[in-house]
Amino acid sequence: MLTFFRSTQAYAGLPFLLYALALQLPVFFGGAAVPTEATTGHGIFGNYLSNYAVAHPWQAVALPVVLMGILALQASVLSNRHNLTRSATQLAALGVLLAWGLTPGFRILHPAMLANIFLLFALLSVGKVYKNQYPQIALFNAGAWLALASILAPGYLLFFLPLYIAGGVLGRTGLAELLRLLTGVFVLYFLVGTFAYFYGFLPEFLAAQTPLFSYDLIPAAPLPLAFAGVLAVLALLLITQLNNIVRVINIEGNKGVTILFWVLLFTPLVILFGGGISITSTATLIVPVGILLGLALHNLPERAAELAHLLLAVGALLVAALGFLQ
Repeated sequence: MLTFFRSTQAYAGLPFLLYALALQLPVFFGGAAVPTEATTGHGIFGNYLSNYAVAHPWQAVALPVVLMGILALQASVLSNRHNLTRSATQLAALGVLLAWGLTPGFRILHPAMLANIFLLFALLSVGKVYKNQYPQIALFNAGAWLALASILAPGYLLFFLPLYIAGGVLGRTGLAELLRLLTGVFVLYFLVGTFAYFYGFLPEFLAAQTPLFSYDLIPAAPLPLAFAGVLAVLALLLITQLNNIVRVINIEGNKGVTILFWVLLFTPLVILFGGGISITSTATLIVPVGILLGLALHNLPERAAELAHLLLAVGALLVAALGFLQ
């Protein structure tokens, strides 16, 4: 199975969708419940998306397949464009899909799904500053994409710090770079705030966009909690694998992997500003953990990688079927 994802076929986007669909199949048959109300900690657009999921249960189950296919395609582009592996593969995309599959309570349309897509757009933008004599537009775009992510999930605004650090890792650090990133964020917020003012929901916009610090644990059933723990442990294991991942790649790839580790290290802070810690808070880990997981699979011996993939895929299917198991 992994042999297919080690290739770089031009049509690779379709297999991502099919793989996401396979992981989502138990949900189509009732393996997960559609939420009955929007949860706290969402941005202004995140609240609209949550309410849409409640009102349209079938779309709430089907759209995650498309969104995760897009996220996987982005991860593949990031990995291959910046040489995160010693040879071009689609394993970063596979890792993202497996990380999504292992995230309990995240099979129904959720604001963090779109927020993760915008976060990856921000990472793709900041990656363009490497050896670029004119990085202004790339930095501005990175800030704007991050602002879009935070309008869905306000806590994602804290990823501004690893984005700025990423500029330093890529050789672009200083006051000018900081201002360009901030300008991207400010312009996006100004445009959305202006729209909110003219349409009469500016107070709601300002209230929703304030990150809510909370370390309150939202209760969850034992099985979903166990799988959330699996994803957290996987993140810790990947942190210990930094040297193994970067030892066989070039300088640009080394810098890219370092940036992903910075994003991963900031995820606990983002979770704390999410309005409460729940099992779906682990969705914040999907981008860094998923891509790093794909890179780790690439470096494993073939049989070990196949076994790891099988175990993770089975775990992802079990997460999708938790509605039947509880």
